[in-house]
Amino acid sequence: MTPFALLLAVLLLLPSGSSAQPTPDSTHRLLLTNARLVNPETKTVKRGALYVEGERIAAVLEEAPADFDGRTLDLDGKWVLPGLVDAHVHSWGNAGPAFQERQLLQTDGTARAMLYAGVTAFLDLFSPEDYIFELRNTQRRNGLRAADIYAAGPVLTCPDGHGTEYGVPTRTVTSPDDARQTVDSLAARAPDVVKLVYHPYRTERFPSMDRPTMRAIVDAAHRHDLKTVVHVESWKGTHETIAAGVDAITHTPPAPLPDSTLSAMQARGTAWIPTLAVHTELSHLLEHPDRLQNDLLRAVADSSLLAAYRDTSTVPSSIREWMERQSEHRPQRLDAVGSAAAAGLPLLAGTDAGNPGLFQGYSLHRELVRLTQAGLSEWEALAAATTRPGRFLDAPIGLRPGDRAHLLVLNASPLTDIRHTQHIHRVISRGRVVDRSAVQDEITSAVPDVPTP
Repeated sequence: MTPFALLLAVLLLLPSGSSAQPTPDSTHRLLLTNARLVNPETKTVKRGALYVEGERIAAVLEEAPADFDGRTLDLDGKWVLPGLVDAHVHSWGNAGPAFQERQLLQTDGTARAMLYAGVTAFLDLFSPEDYIFELRNTQRRNGLRAADIYAAGPVLTCPDGHGTEYGVPTRTVTSPDDARQTVDSLAARAPDVVKLVYHPYRTERFPSMDRPTMRAIVDAAHRHDLKTVVHVESWKGTHETIAAGVDAITHTPPAPLPDSTLSAMQARGTAWIPTLAVHTELSHLLEHPDRLQNDLLRAVADSSLLAAYRDTSTVPSSIREWMERQSEHRPQRLDAVGSAAAAGLPLLAGTDAGNPGLFQGYSLHRELVRLTQAGLSEWEALAAATTRPGRFLDAPIGLRPGDRAHLLVLNASPLTDIRHTQHIHRVISRGRVVDRSAVQDEITSAVPDVPTP
């Protein structure tokens, strides 16, 4: 037995690697050498090598073994970090500035756009449940050359509440008993999280479920060991969901974060998906159309869709008012996220892609920029988009033996400038080097056969 084979045999007996399940691809072996390994969990950069067996990281090595006989990639000092995760997506596709122009990708097309952009997993927080659960389950059984799909399926809301306006099938609840029955039924489909809408103090557009019904959803989900993510629009409503034990809130209300709410989130360990991108990017793009020339953006977004952002003459007044509100409330939202980061709250990077101003895959890189503008360090922003959502989703994401070999290889350090996450050298998905040109060819604009928001 060669020295490397002996080392591998020992490593595969360790507890950290024993959780990896055999796969049809388990004979595939890949060695990444001469790499700078960026670990957001430990906040360390180490020069060394990564050995990948099948879909998992088998070993982290100080130097490459001389007798390795699998595929070897010499990265020449490039930066390797876990693949990115977008923790808030609506994966139907991309929208123009007024929702009039659409790039209809379906979830499988979005998953390919994500992969091209270095986003190796995402959490969809509202899609037609039959479609997305079937696609997710097929991916987990048979594989799919695309980002890993995690899904809530429907959004739980009240009749005529937010989520019902798109014409997409969802689930509405009217009472605590109804909520419990609905969650019991949904749990049979094994959603990765339960998503609900609760905004009783901002009902200008839509009604909201009441507080007892919200609490019943959270309690029922926890009985099934399911985490809950709640759409919020005010800090008062947010505080009530935290008291109910919700696992994560998503969005950033347009007001200063109260100290009492911050303390409640600290005490509960509530995760927060701020989605700064959906609160800022539309106004940013229309104010700075030169940003549409970004190479990564142009690779994943249809050119006709981007053209709609250059000609703003037909943007309706309602969208212009939304843009003005984005600009007006941007400082408060950034301050709120900065306060949460300083307090050590678990922040998760998510975009709310599927809304105007956002693009599947690309906009997560913009979310990272916004998080650093809010006061997060580059390390904190990277953790928010890699290992931290991995823990939230109970997914093996990281640079440890036994972690899934989802990796992003960059040409420059994201620690000196977070925008360097866009300078992608390679993407590795489940231990395989991705042919990004082939993936880009598969990103289509075909009209889907399922309802879209």
